[in-house]
Amino acid sequence: MARQFFRSWFALAFTQLVRNAAKSVVLAVGIVSWPCAEHSFTAGGARIAKTPRDWLGAPVAMYLCVDVLRDPAGGGLFAPNLRGAGAAMPRVYVHIGLHKTGTTAVQHGLIRNRAALMESGFHYPMTLGPSLIPEQNIFGHHMVAWSLYRRKHYLPAFAQIRDRDEVRDILRLEIARAENTILSSEAFDCLTLEEIQDLKSMLGCEIVPVIFLRQFAELMESAYRTTVMHSQHIGTADEFVTRQRTRLDYLQLAKDWLSVSNGQVILLDYDDPDVRSDALGAFLAAIGTDIETAPQETSLNRSFPAHVCELVRLMKANGCSQADALKWARQMPNAVLPNSWCLTASVIEAQDNLYMREIDLLERDPEIGSFLGKPLTRVEERGPVSSVGNPVAALFALAQAPSPGTSGRTCINAEMTEPGIRFASTLRSS
Repeated sequence: MARQFFRSWFALAFTQLVRNAAKSVVLAVGIVSWPCAEHSFTAGGARIAKTPRDWLGAPVAMYLCVDVLRDPAGGGLFAPNLRGAGAAMPRVYVHIGLHKTGTTAVQHGLIRNRAALMESGFHYPMTLGPSLIPEQNIFGHHMVAWSLYRRKHYLPAFAQIRDRDEVRDILRLEIARAENTILSSEAFDCLTLEEIQDLKSMLGCEIVPVIFLRQFAELMESAYRTTVMHSQHIGTADEFVTRQRTRLDYLQLAKDWLSVSNGQVILLDYDDPDVRSDALGAFLAAIGTDIETAPQETSLNRSFPAHVCELVRLMKANGCSQADALKWARQMPNAVLPNSWCLTASVIEAQDNLYMREIDLLERDPEIGSFLGKPLTRVEERGPVSSVGNPVAALFALAQAPSPGTSGRTCINAEMTEPGIRFASTLRSS
């Protein structure tokens, strides 16, 4: 408690003094009354007072955090409520992913267009989005999903956990601000029915799930490459398929989310070229808003080539650090070789067959099938698959993809540590 108190005290004091020195006197008063409030104010939100003792310091503490938590797009917890008197029950659109279906692009787009969304009646909260996770995934509401996990081994190593009651209180403050609220996190895509029901209880309002579906083999391949590049994973791609956590029982997944919804579930086909090229536009059209969006970034969370991912896996398995492996990978040619996979041909074929059976069941279901605007994309003939899931194949692929304007022979980064240099030296093309 003491550690939490001092951390909150310093965060509040520093932010207030920088943003508005004129309120320093009020800040001093707030600091004096802070022990009575027992609030936990961070960049992500606030814990709501629950006891009479809490309420003694709550008014001052809340007033001091107005400017900390407010932002130009109206995303602060204490920003003005845009819902008029007698407004209908608020609605929450829950974007659950799946993983590797343009989720990062959608989240970045929602952040960039928050002001326009708010003007059209859609609120995208800035709270409950962790900031200390790999790469760019800082805009999703991952803390909400993580607070629901009953299987704690599903939590990633970088997960920032908050008390479920605290998450609920913050969410309800956010939801009360507008008629429509959008929550987005690919971490929702592995929730069980019980965890989904917990979310319903937490939100206490109307839910509309939004799910992007993708062919199994391509989803697995992309997820594996991301996992290899941004975690300590050193298993093969085929092993990854048996352990990954995204729910691929698409029919039952849709039914589970439908059971807590307002009677609809929005299903989008990520394999549709129009959806894949503009996931944000497809999402906004699906929830019923036609705002003019800011230009879309084009290189969010893009996968490394298959052979580079495989060599990074081998480097880590032979003692290289994650940092060294990434430094090496980032100076490698980014050319994508035709039909090159980390998965083996037999696993790809098996996943294609499973996907075809699953979407056949989904489309034939009288309840869920009615939510599809058109049939899902079928798996086309892939042709010969080039698997680089072994050292020889990966090295051969590396030799075939030299960097433009270079010989393709330099594979050592001067900043790499000795183990990284020793292993990278063996990867020079001959």
